[in-house]
This record gives sequence, C-alpha cells and structure tokens, in this order.
Amino acid sequence: MERFKKILKLLVLICLIILAGFGVGLTGGVPIPTSGQRNKTTDNIELVERKKKDTAQKKDSVQFK
Repeated sequence: MERFKKILKLLVLICLIILAGFGVGLTGGVPIPTSGQRNKTTDNIELVERKKKDTAQKKDSVQFK
C-alpha cells in the first residue's frame, strides 16, 4: 500500500507538470513588464550651473597646516 501511494503521488506530480507546460504553451508565458522604456528615443539634457566664487566661505573656513 505504501508503494502504491508513492507511485500515485509521482504520477500526480508528473500530470501537474505536464498540465502546467500545456498552460504556458497556450498562453505564451508571463509578460515581462517594461516600465520607463517607452520614451527611450528622446535624449535627456541636464542643465549645468556654474558656482560663483564665494569669498565669505573662504573666510569662515579653517585651514590646517
């Protein structure tokens, strides 16, 4: 009886794997989400601002020699 249960469990597992394979084959699998790739043809331009020389910052800083 124990051997019969073992064989039955194995057959059920094989049937589930076969059914899952057919299901994936029919539906085409799980779609991969593509987030943020819709507008990849546009170029991103970054504005670079130049810092002004601040004399007050040099006076406040402490220099070690």
